[in-house]
Amino acid sequence: LTSKDERAKHIANHLNKKSGETVSIGIIGGHKGKATVHHQNGGGIRLEIQADTLFATPDEPEITLILAVPFPMRIKALWPVISSFSAVTRVVIVKGQLSNPDF
Repeated sequence: LTSKDERAKHIANHLNKKSGETVSIGIIGGHKGKATVHHQNGGGIRLEIQADTLFATPDEPEITLILAVPFPMRIKALWPVISSFSAVTRVVIVKGQLSNPDF
């Protein structure tokens, strides 16, 4: 990672990792594990992946959230909460028996 890379800055400045120390790593759509930090001349960082620590990440379930029609202000407040759940892949809004017919 170059010295201008945000990940390198995070490892060096926020995590305060020195050469020889380990950090947790993850590969998008792949494995998680540990890597050894090696500081390079010019401020860059080289990560040496420890192959014996790699493990496959479990697949996340795909969740469909079914909501009865809420009041408009309530659904507006729910969107940020719903979007924070990474496993929710679909939101279905249905007309409930007790829903206000005006909505």
